[in-house]
Amino acid sequence: ALMIFVNCFVLLLITSGTLSDRAKAMSRFFSLLHKDKIVVGDALFSNLTATQIIEETGKNIYLIETTDKLKSPKKIIKLMGRDQHIEWVINQVNDHTTEIGFSDGAQKESNYFFKLHDVIKSKTKQLTKIINATFIKSKEGFKFLSNVAEFLAKYNYIQISPVLTSGMHFLIDSITRVNLFASQTILPTQLIQSSGRFRFAELLQISFSEIRKDYPEDDKSIIMDEVVNNPEDTNFYQEFLYLADCPHAKRVVERIMHNNFMRLNYENNTLILFELLGGEIQREEQGETTENYISKSSPQDLILLKTLTQAEYQNLQYQWDDSSAASFRL
Repeated sequence: ALMIFVNCFVLLLITSGTLSDRAKAMSRFFSLLHKDKIVVGDALFSNLTATQIIEETGKNIYLIETTDKLKSPKKIIKLMGRDQHIEWVINQVNDHTTEIGFSDGAQKESNYFFKLHDVIKSKTKQLTKIINATFIKSKEGFKFLSNVAEFLAKYNYIQISPVLTSGMHFLIDSITRVNLFASQTILPTQLIQSSGRFRFAELLQISFSEIRKDYPEDDKSIIMDEVVNNPEDTNFYQEFLYLADCPHAKRVVERIMHNNFMRLNYENNTLILFELLGGEIQREEQGETTENYISKSSPQDLILLKTLTQAEYQNLQYQWDDSSAASFRL
């Protein structure tokens, strides 16, 4: 029997729930691999993925490369500071171009994703649109997916969450520039995926949030971190008992460890990946911006800045109240 899986490991990685839930999902997935022939299409297929499949099934793996000519041009990656980047986008939007911005900023608690949009909209007064998971599930989201080029032409600034990280590509020759506001909440490989959604974009403007987070690097620390910090875990003792004797929990922990290692030196790893894919890195000199758009704005300032109607915020599952101010983060 022939079985085909697409983006299978990506789905396993983003599955929410407890560590034991993800171990059970991993177990069910591997149980499907014991077929005569299997085709796996996964943009994030790695050496670890291959090793785990071989260990589980004992099968040989053959890599199939496309022979089609690449439709993406060589990319120039222009690196700059966050406030400088925001100012550039504001000026570009005011020139009445259609600007695309990818942001993986938080959509809960700090709502950095929405605040970034509000800062840009408040300084441009142009038509903007937020595209996140909630939007994609709506009737308007269906219209967007049905005719992306026509939809985008209506707006001057479109801000997209990681909902469009992979699985879609847009051949729109009028979109030659894309902005990446990286907040380090997704993997460098996923950020690279986001940058390629618009195939004709040859200029990538990128800035990184200044976040320094320590990720657990050994299996015991990872298990402790996952169990203790997961709000869905209500019975720590039972969870630890299950994980101690579950081989598929070990596979999940291996993937978390692999991803945590990838997150170390996040900016450097991302830029190295761009270079390996043929991109040219250009560092924009840190100039004086006319304003501190995000980096030195207080949470209270950003709470007061709202550019959509209450109904629009609710439709996008915007969650913000004054109690969130103390926990503002990127």
